[in-house]
Parts: sequence; structure tokens; C-alpha cells
Amino acid sequence: MTGKDQQIAAEQRERWLGILKGDLGAVQFVNDIGFISHVWDDLVDGDSPTVDNVNKAFWLALVGLKENPFYQRHRAELVPLMRSYINCWLDSNIMERGNDHAKSVAFVLRDMVSDIVCQCAYLVGGYDWMRQVSPQIREVVFDEPLNNFLEERA
Repeated sequence: MTGKDQQIAAEQRERWLGILKGDLGAVQFVNDIGFISHVWDDLVDGDSPTVDNVNKAFWLALVGLKENPFYQRHRAELVPLMRSYINCWLDSNIMERGNDHAKSVAFVLRDMVSDIVCQCAYLVGGYDWMRQVSPQIREVVFDEPLNNFLEERA
């Protein structure tokens, strides 16, 4: 990881710490889901992630998540959202090859991981907290402008 990547990771960790009320297990869960998703997307897109990143992603998916105390406490609430997120992402990969409308839908579907993060905010702080931070969560997760996404798929 480059120095700039480390700085971005540290800034993102601090952001998640605030959004998730300092719950280290929740922050780790969100970071792990993000890492796994990123590597999976790189593999599907042919972007050649490093062997170390592939190994880490599989470790997190098969071991790390299951050992996370936040995940253990909230598994029943998180698994259905993870199932939905993966299905949205799979649909997005198909729809991004379609017409302009399908591409616009794909743009939204690919970042539905934000729903998982919003649920984590709810689990650490309740309804009022989730409502307070959910716009910020979506702004962080949906970090690419639509026009960039569409240009790459033209």
C-alpha cells in the first residue's frame, strides 16, 4: 500500500469511527466488507488485484467476518442485507452492459453496500442516529460521479 493509500485508509477509518460511534467491531466489519467487495470487483473486471489482496479477501470472507464480535452479535440483521447487496451488485454487472437506463440503474445498484453501513449505524445508535448519518454514508459510498461511470461504459 502506498503512502497515499495508507492516508486514505486512515481517513476512511476515522470517518467510519465517527459514523459508527467508535464501535471498533462495526468499523472493522464495514472495512472488511469494503475490502472484500473491492477485490471481488477487481477480479470480475479483470483488474488483477495482488495475490496478497486476494488471499486477504478470502481470509476475511471465510474467517475474519465470522470472528468479528459486531458481526456475531448482529448476524441475523446483517446477513439478509449482505445477500441483497451481493444480488444488487451481480445485477449491476449485467445491467451496466445494457442501454442508458440500465446503466443508470447499474450505477446505483453497485453501491448498495451503503444499506449495510446504514444498518450498522442503526445497530450502534438507533433510528435517530441512522437518520442523522445516512446521507453522509451514502455520499461516502457513492463516491464516483454518474458521468464518469457512464463514460467508462460507453
